[in-house]
Amino acid sequence: MTTATASRSAPVQKPVRSSASAGGFVDIHCHLLPGLDDGPKTDEQSVRLARAAVGGGTAAICATPHASFQYPYDPVGAGESFVRLEQTLADDLFLFTGCELEISDESVRAFFENPLRYTLNRGRYLLVELRMETPLARLPRLLDRFLGADIQPILAHPERYPFAHERGQPLIDWVQGGGLMQATGCSFSGRMGRRARSTAFRLLDQGLLHFVASDAHDALKRPPDLRGAWNTIEQRHGFDAAHALLIGNPLRVLRDEPL
Repeated sequence: MTTATASRSAPVQKPVRSSASAGGFVDIHCHLLPGLDDGPKTDEQSVRLARAAVGGGTAAICATPHASFQYPYDPVGAGESFVRLEQTLADDLFLFTGCELEISDESVRAFFENPLRYTLNRGRYLLVELRMETPLARLPRLLDRFLGADIQPILAHPERYPFAHERGQPLIDWVQGGGLMQATGCSFSGRMGRRARSTAFRLLDQGLLHFVASDAHDALKRPPDLRGAWNTIEQRHGFDAAHALLIGNPLRVLRDEPL
């Protein structure tokens, strides 16, 4: 039995509302907690971000602060902020724990010392991002290491990596090897740039995406809007595709179920 599976407890089984059509989004990537990274700086800003998410139709959020060289992960501070925010929001929004792990030798070593500090809702799913200097040749070995420990990595915002704009094979290899991918909702509107938009559509059309999340950092410049992404995906690929990317698959993450 691996370290990860041996120490895993059952994830929190909170009820998650799901209203009709575009309502009830489940956002597995949101920098919601205050004072931990480049997201909200104060509790008030965090609450405004959460209220904006609710107003946009989101029912549940994984609060995922950075765990990176620039923003070292503080699980104690994150836990305290999480409790304060959850108490303030009451039943308006269902919150779940997690982080966005920046891949490096040090971060991977720290992760395997205590996997449940990092995974989404203390389950098998882990949100990861790459440093720009990460050798792409390393990705297959890294993926095998996670999967061998019963950890399912989700590559965040693949459409924003420069290599993805020019050659998509590393991302195809990642998915074919068992990895998952999560696009940013506002990439489809062009908010993240023209190249990110075209790459997001290419990955969507190739069937390489498993989730769409907000990657929100504030209520205005990088907002938690997912309704626009829902509408775009539904128009392009139908209701079932939009539902899978923004509700169905994220719910399976919260429940620690396989996709």
